[in-house]
Amino acid sequence: MRLQLLQREELPTTADAIRTRTMDFQFNATFLREMRNLILAKREVDKQLLPLGNLPGKLKRLNFHLIEADDLMGSLRMDKALNATPGFLLKLRDEGRLRADSWLKKNAGLVGQRSSVDLDAFVA
Repeated sequence: MRLQLLQREELPTTADAIRTRTMDFQFNATFLREMRNLILAKREVDKQLLPLGNLPGKLKRLNFHLIEADDLMGSLRMDKALNATPGFLLKLRDEGRLRADSWLKKNAGLVGQRSSVDLDAFVA
């Protein structure tokens, strides 16, 4: 589950909103770079007729799934999103379990079969 939004609807116009958006970028940069690299590598392997070695075979079978909580995380201010109190962490855990259950009801049949996320969105 991603903890920072990839996109926000509103344009940040205050110092606090700009700081929050900057932190969104910082938190997401590594995730997006790794996703893009994996997807591009998978595409290259998919083009090969007879991939050699273990890694190409693993990349061919690699599927991507993502449980999103943009509505929840978007409603939190950055200082709340970085909250590490036990009560808040338990709330996040419980919300994560609810979203995972919901995701599984919708997508369980895709696990091991194909990706449930639009891969093109990560390499655009």
